[in-house]
Amino acid sequence: DDDEDPEEDPVDYPANGGDDGDDEEEYRRMMRTMRWM
Repeated sequence: DDDEDPEEDPVDYPANGGDDGDDEEEYRRMMRTMRWM
């Protein structure tokens, strides 16, 4: 369901829009952000 509803998963395309193909980097960033919440 990653490509289906991008609005539901903002992690697919980070605000910076730098690493588009680096899913692992985005995943680490997401986990770090969720840890702060």
